[in-house]
Amino acid sequence: MRIFVSFAILWLLSTTAIAQSRLNNDVKGIIYDREGAIEFRLHTHGWAINYQIGKLKTYYRTNFYEFGLGELKHYKETSKSTDSPTGPTSTFRSYSFGKQNYAFVLRGGLGFKRYYTEKAAKNGVAVGITYAGGITLALMKPYYLEIGGTRDFNSIPIKYSEATKKDFLDPFKIRGTGGLFDGVGETSIVPGAYGRIGVQVDWGAFDEFLRAVEVGIQLDVFPKKLPILVPINGFDENRPYFLNFYLSLQLGKRR
Repeated sequence: MRIFVSFAILWLLSTTAIAQSRLNNDVKGIIYDREGAIEFRLHTHGWAINYQIGKLKTYYRTNFYEFGLGELKHYKETSKSTDSPTGPTSTFRSYSFGKQNYAFVLRGGLGFKRYYTEKAAKNGVAVGITYAGGITLALMKPYYLEIGGTRDFNSIPIKYSEATKKDFLDPFKIRGTGGLFDGVGETSIVPGAYGRIGVQVDWGAFDEFLRAVEVGIQLDVFPKKLPILVPINGFDENRPYFLNFYLSLQLGKRR
């Protein structure tokens, strides 16, 4: 809700500034014509790290390519603690009950950025709109759990299947999540597409160093449901689309 309110306020600021003069008489030419930035993004159900390569067309318009890695989580995912540690000297480990697969995503696309304030050509705060879209590849990596008995500390990693379903969904046997690389060789790929629109606030829009914050909405769509959670009692709550509000921080450099 806070992200939504921030988005609405910044959108209002950007639209009311359209009537302002686009350039000052004493500003001529473009000092920089290219920019590169790393973006750290948190969204409603996941995260992403992106890299953007931009071409500054004018003071007010930039075209860019973006590439990134992230994760999509089901809106019903919850973290739980184990009832017993994984070994005599281990600590308690959390896990996501009923989680069947991780949904890591690779994204690549084309975007556009448009400033609507006069300060975009000076060393001030510039407010603008960005929109982008492209291809999403969901990397579905099996989610492993460490399963053990109630009287010893021995445990084995298992993934969800019809054969392991009883143990996989028994909270009294779960010791925690499996190893980071468990199931890497079993990863499957589901292609999809994404699109997003956001409002960006840039401090010193044409300084050498890029510093910006962005809020917006992003949609990832796939041709089938992503099996992130195990169907419980025959009811499948997985979805083929993910609509998220996001907040991001961008740091980069122009040349």
